[in-house]
Amino acid sequence: MQDRNPELGAMGTKFFAYMQMKGLEIVHTGQLQKPFRISALQERKLLYRLNRSGLIFRLLRGVYLVPNHIPPGGFWRPNDYLIIARYMAYHKANYYIGGLTAFNKHGFSTQISNQLSVYNDKILGLKDFGGIKIKFYKIAKKYISGFDTLPIVSQVQTVNIANLAKTILDAINYNKRYQTLPEAYFWLQKYAHDKNFLKNFIELTYKTANNNATRRIGYFLEQLGVNKKTLLPLLEKLASTKGLVALVPNGSRQGRINKKWGIIDNAQNR
Repeated sequence: MQDRNPELGAMGTKFFAYMQMKGLEIVHTGQLQKPFRISALQERKLLYRLNRSGLIFRLLRGVYLVPNHIPPGGFWRPNDYLIIARYMAYHKANYYIGGLTAFNKHGFSTQISNQLSVYNDKILGLKDFGGIKIKFYKIAKKYISGFDTLPIVSQVQTVNIANLAKTILDAINYNKRYQTLPEAYFWLQKYAHDKNFLKNFIELTYKTANNNATRRIGYFLEQLGVNKKTLLPLLEKLASTKGLVALVPNGSRQGRINKKWGIIDNAQNR
């Protein structure tokens, strides 16, 4: 391996040769001391220098991502998806990527978010990975379902992204977060008579949607002519429909009342 970067040095060249030989894409503090016959201080200085030069990427304290080859120009920034996949794997978290990333993937939005949204069962809060901002939403493990597993280009790794049904469901379920109603109803209407989609969507709604979202979805699908037997699990999920919620949040409270689902149909009053 040629030393193409003056920042690399003999030890840096040895580091990449070792990582390639072992087939490793992640390194932890303490991992290099024995094979390199160096002290803890020397190891820290090596990893600090490689990270500062952009040759490796600090995932969290004492944990670094390593490219499978020295990048052209001597600077490497990992794919956003790789950061998420590795970070979630480190914490042994169940997760999926949602929000605008999923909306874009399924063609519902062209807006580019300045941060990614990750739903998981371990981490909460906004974190900055060298300028890459990721918002982690902590939810119960039972709610983490309905995602596609996609390969990460040029990496032996995959990442979980909300599938079509989950993306539309989240747009209704988390409408306050994303301001996606009433638009999400049009997304749902487009696929509501696709049997495979509807089966998956109803199952996900039953398992993971809150009661207000379940009410809105059940009522809306019924208005589209979906078979009442198909919607029965959603109605049974609702222990009570006492009290009313507006079909379109933040809209008028005036409209036709449906006691079965506990809905004020205010869609015509916008």
